[in-house]
Amino acid sequence: MDRQRQGALAAAELEKLALYRGTGPIAKADVEALVPEVIPDSTWAMLDAIAERNARVAGPALDRLLDTTPLPVLIVQLHRRLRELLLAADLQAAGASNADLVKAIGGHPYRVEQIANKARLWTAAELADALEGVLHLDAAFKNAGESGMTDSQARLAFALWIQDRVAPAGPRSGSSQERGSAGRAG
Repeated sequence: MDRQRQGALAAAELEKLALYRGTGPIAKADVEALVPEVIPDSTWAMLDAIAERNARVAGPALDRLLDTTPLPVLIVQLHRRLRELLLAADLQAAGASNADLVKAIGGHPYRVEQIANKARLWTAAELADALEGVLHLDAAFKNAGESGMTDSQARLAFALWIQDRVAPAGPRSGSSQERGSAGRAG
């Protein structure tokens, strides 16, 4: 999480509350009225939301990260996570063990287990499509050349990528929703 400015922000909000209330006690309602909720930027949270196909969280998280993270860095991070998910999905489909996944993906076994669990939320075709979309984003940003891409254009491109290639299209056969419905119908 990006916590660079949180101390200064907290001090500024306390000063604002002190000016608002003067010498009187500060109530919870005063805080709620004057202090905006601050959600720290987190690359990990954004990548996890994308892996979980949670567009409601991924979109705003990615949008906030665009304020502080260079486009090439975001592209590399998205590419790496999608590649890990695709590798995990392929290995799982081939019947690989958890130890095989840890060797192939690298890192701590708990993290690899989380990636493997999230890979189950995707089909291999969906992961390949999402990865191809990241490559298209990268090409679009690079092809913008010296004129560059405006901030609004970059945000729109990422929002469309999330909507078209990350957000689930609907329930799949065998999904937990359908199994639950089938169990209730019988």
